[in-house]
Amino acid sequence: MTTTLDALPKAVPGARPRRKAATRHRRRRWPVAWPLAALLLGYPIWWAAGIGELVWTIFAIPMCAQMYRRRPVRLPPMFWVWGLFLALVAISGLMLNVKAPNTIPTSTAQVAM
Repeated sequence: MTTTLDALPKAVPGARPRRKAATRHRRRRWPVAWPLAALLLGYPIWWAAGIGELVWTIFAIPMCAQMYRRRPVRLPPMFWVWGLFLALVAISGLMLNVKAPNTIPTSTAQVAM
């Protein structure tokens, strides 16, 4: 079977040849879990630099940005139970300085021997 030039598709004059979609956006992307990997694998460095406690907040920002871009965020079933527990912990934290009525006032600095 022979192919003639008439059977081939004609190119539009002045048109640029199309590239494949895979080569069109050839931007190098970071892995999805790079903030978590940098946080955990680099923790000895963060600790030695003295920012071990601060780095959790720093890496939470790109993690939140990735969650925002990959919407919708699905929660596991019964997640509200854990949310209720966190709310109760926060509310009970407000009661730390409240003294119960009819109790002996003590301080942690005073130790009875």
